[in-house]
Amino acid sequence: MPPPLQDRGPFRTGLQDRIRQALFPGAIPDKILKDIVDKAMACGDLRVGLDLVRRASLNAEREGLMAVCGQHVESAFESSKNVHLESTMKTLNKEELNLLTHIAHLTLEDPDSPLTAGMLYDSAQMRMRISYTNFHQRIKKFDDLRLINVNHKNRGIGGKTREIILRYDPVKVMEVGG
Repeated sequence: MPPPLQDRGPFRTGLQDRIRQALFPGAIPDKILKDIVDKAMACGDLRVGLDLVRRASLNAEREGLMAVCGQHVESAFESSKNVHLESTMKTLNKEELNLLTHIAHLTLEDPDSPLTAGMLYDSAQMRMRISYTNFHQRIKKFDDLRLINVNHKNRGIGGKTREIILRYDPVKVMEVGG
């Protein structure tokens, strides 16, 4: 689902400014820029858009073209969409990487069932040494880094729970995490 139009302004402006500095006028037509902005917004990261501009421009240049077309953007997006994931995962320590790849593993194992914080904690306890406090600090960190989404749910009389949803392809997370 595309983000609201009012949120696109800063992304579009930021990308336009960089394009004006780096490329010839007309190198990225408005329709193509809109597609790049949409893809960057879907990933929630301006860096994806910047990387997409760079890769798509290089694709067009390799073909001897003066302007980027939709095909250049689509082929570049396969690499660009994981820029945030790769750069963020490089900042994680070994224990954090272990927990994140464990989340990916559990997501792959049963993609249709929601992964709750309690289920994840119990499962993580079997695979690694992690305290309750450290576990919740890491979940908060992953959420802050936009690696996962944490949805708070009411369980009726039983209280509340948190659903953990991986924001990236679990296979890619496991691949990057080693």
